[in-house]
Amino acid sequence: MSGDTKVYDSEAVDCIAVTIPITDGKADTFVKVTPKGPAFDTEAGCDGEVTRFATHERRCMIEIGLKRSSRHNAELAAVHAADRESTGGAGIGGFLLKDNNGSTLIACDRAWIVQLPDWEMGKAVGDVTWQLEAVVSPLAALPGGN
Repeated sequence: MSGDTKVYDSEAVDCIAVTIPITDGKADTFVKVTPKGPAFDTEAGCDGEVTRFATHERRCMIEIGLKRSSRHNAELAAVHAADRESTGGAGIGGFLLKDNNGSTLIACDRAWIVQLPDWEMGKAVGDVTWQLEAVVSPLAALPGGN
């Protein structure tokens, strides 16, 4: 028999957002990480010569999807309020995403909530999406597999 059986379990994924462990009320997509720009870019001269250069871009946008009923909404809102009402980066904290059944890992010590999520009230509970920005070392970002 060839090939391995891969195992993914969302309950085996650890997520800590601005020092708050996200343990309940996760939406169907509860974490999305998007680099803010390329690691490398190029410029072409008028003679057609191409030069590649490092951008040193380390920022990522991180979206945390939660059910509106999750207790973490109040916790994240409190961190964001403290950040807005004080000076010195009171809302800057760590971020960790780790798949304990695989090799996916992203970790940093500088992440913050960009803004409050949109929310609505209706027949069903619904989801909210928190937007964070993080400064991540390339050595601490691995979109691995299982």
